[in-house]
Parts: sequence; structure tokens; C-alpha cells
Amino acid sequence: QVLTMIAVATCFECVGSILWGAYRYRLGNLPLYVPAGHGIFFLLAVRVADLPWLALHRRLVVGGVFAGSLLLVARGLFLLPTLDLLGAATWLLFVAFLFRGQRPLFYAVSFTVTMALEFYGTSFGIWAWAPMLPYVGLSAGNPPAGIGAGYCAMDSVAHRLAPSVEKLWLGLSSLRAKSPMRSVRSSES
Repeated sequence: QVLTMIAVATCFECVGSILWGAYRYRLGNLPLYVPAGHGIFFLLAVRVADLPWLALHRRLVVGGVFAGSLLLVARGLFLLPTLDLLGAATWLLFVAFLFRGQRPLFYAVSFTVTMALEFYGTSFGIWAWAPMLPYVGLSAGNPPAGIGAGYCAMDSVAHRLAPSVEKLWLGLSSLRAKSPMRSVRSSES
């Protein structure tokens, strides 16, 4: 699942940053640490969501994250100089993951760690969100209040694709093991 997440996130990063320009990294590229970082954050969210205390207090944690995210959206809509419409739209997506998704605690943890990283990265200028999304014309905060939902979407896609990727990998591995060239090489040794 982690390798699938890295592949999915890399595709999302290339589209979102390089092609679309919704956000830009300081040097205008996709830093090499970003794909691996997505894998680490995915694994972090999986492990933290499995902590016994969080599982025991699942409803409290999910409710607390929902309340905190609601405050972020209100801040983006009423307190920032630029109206954070992207934040509001992505927050609605987050709410769907939180209350309709199969793994609400995981999505709550994923959203929380992602938003912490978003505030950290944008505050140091490592990346910046476009004040107005290209081609869409939607205004955005830096970072957008609900952008952690994008990470939830990547998590969901990776979770759904991982079994197929694993089957493909195992199929390719078995084909490689049965390859005539492999048997020729082993008989030569």
C-alpha cells in the first residue's frame, strides 16, 4: 500500500503542481523527497490510527478533528484577506470521507497530519498555493483550509489500487521466475 501511495501521490503532485499550477514548490520543481514523504505520511496515518487509545476514543477523535476543521474553514471564509473557496470545497470532500468513508479515524488522522504539514511548509515558503486556481478561478488560502482532503483522496485511491498492484507485481514476479532466459542462466552456472 505504501508503494502504491507513493505512485498515486506522485501523479497527483505532477498534475497539481507542475501541470496545473495550483501550488508551486519554491524551486519550481517536484523535490525528490516529496514522493517518499507521501509514503511516510501514509504509513504514519495508518500507524497512528491503529493506536489503542485513539481506537477506543474513535468518536471523540473524529468529532474533535471535525470541529477543528470547521474552525479552519470559518477562518478561511471570514478572517483571511482572500476568501478561501478552495478550502471550503475541499472541506466538504473531507466531511464526506469523515462521515461516509469506511475508515473515519484513519481519515481524521490523515487530515490532521497533512494540515500540520501544510501550515509548516507554507509558513516557511517551501511551497505556496496560488491565490486563484488557474483555469478554475477559485480563490484559495495558503494553505487552503480543507486541503487535507486531497490527501484523504490519495489515501483512498491507493487503498483501492493496492490489491490490484500487488496481484500485478506477483504475476510479473512469477512470469519472471518462469522465464526461459532465467532457466538458461541458472543452468550455465
